[in-house]
Amino acid sequence: MKRVKGIIGLLLVFAVGIGIGWIATSRYYHKKVDSMLKGAPEAFQDVIVRRMDKKLGLDKAQEAQIREILRETHEQMAEAREEFDPEIQEILQSAKGRVKSVLKPAQVGKFEKMTASPTRLVDGQTPPPAPEPATDPIGDKQGATPGS
Repeated sequence: MKRVKGIIGLLLVFAVGIGIGWIATSRYYHKKVDSMLKGAPEAFQDVIVRRMDKKLGLDKAQEAQIREILRETHEQMAEAREEFDPEIQEILQSAKGRVKSVLKPAQVGKFEKMTASPTRLVDGQTPPPAPEPATDPIGDKQGATPGS
């Protein structure tokens, strides 16, 4: 009987350790992702350059050139986004209208609340301020944000 209690106690200690480790890791990555999303484009550039440096062993000159390329790309993407945003918004509004036509009257109000923000439709939470999208020039999926 003492042996069974000892084994159960040991398993309980391991389970608690795993749980605490999971929670700590989860919070760490959540904070890391939040800081990136709330940060300036430079935060994304830092992540990309660090990843490339780790995989490719960049020298200082290469890092500076890649940062400049990323900065220019960010500016070009912002310009393209401004140009195409009205058309994209029109397409999204059309899709929203089509979805509403499928819903029952009681569902339309709930749908309006869900779609007050694009992120709410996915996870039901209020989104952070919209970040500038990051590019991943080396196509590395390691270290990607959760759910990607």
